[in-house]
Amino acid sequence: MKHIIHWIFVAIITFGLCSSIPNSKADAVKIIRVRIGDYFYNIPTNYGSIHTGGMDTPKDAIDFRFVVLMPDFAPHTEKNDAKFKIIGWHDQIGGLFDFVPGRKVLVGKNVLAVALSDTLIDASHYSVTSNGFRVYTPRVKPDLEIHTKTLSNGDVFVMRCMQDGQKYIIFPACTMLESWQGFTLTYSFSRKYAEQADVIDQKVKAMMLGFREKS
Repeated sequence: MKHIIHWIFVAIITFGLCSSIPNSKADAVKIIRVRIGDYFYNIPTNYGSIHTGGMDTPKDAIDFRFVVLMPDFAPHTEKNDAKFKIIGWHDQIGGLFDFVPGRKVLVGKNVLAVALSDTLIDASHYSVTSNGFRVYTPRVKPDLEIHTKTLSNGDVFVMRCMQDGQKYIIFPACTMLESWQGFTLTYSFSRKYAEQADVIDQKVKAMMLGFREKS
């Protein structure tokens, strides 16, 4: 189980750096209407792409993969094309809303426990930031951190960050993994935005809700 979580984090980092960029030309942007769970979503194609079930997933599984720009979550356009093509994270945020009907979703406390175990971090060894995050750092090999925070609704926010200053980490990033409204949600962004992680999380969810049709 712990290794599954580890590779989910690795997979989204790879996705962020290697995935195809959404089409930026205005005349090529289309609105894709898709049903995910109990709701219909209208998603412009310059935000990302929709993928349905494959060989290893149920036919009614579906995911939305997105790439946008910080800080205002701008989609790909001809005007900002250069910022999407820069190698590395910079101002990009890329992620995945993954929906598999009937799948048991992870909850924050379980994600935290597995993440700490997977990285051999002592749960009692942490510091607290000015914005209320607990930051767990391995004592032996401090090349990554686990950031966590209990939100006002009781949910546990868990984020994994690569640290700056490590010779073999070219583009330090933070990766979030959580369950939200039936989705397994994961996304990555530059380490420089770590202090804004809880605001970014709200914006990611607001983006998806903005695509949802009003009932």
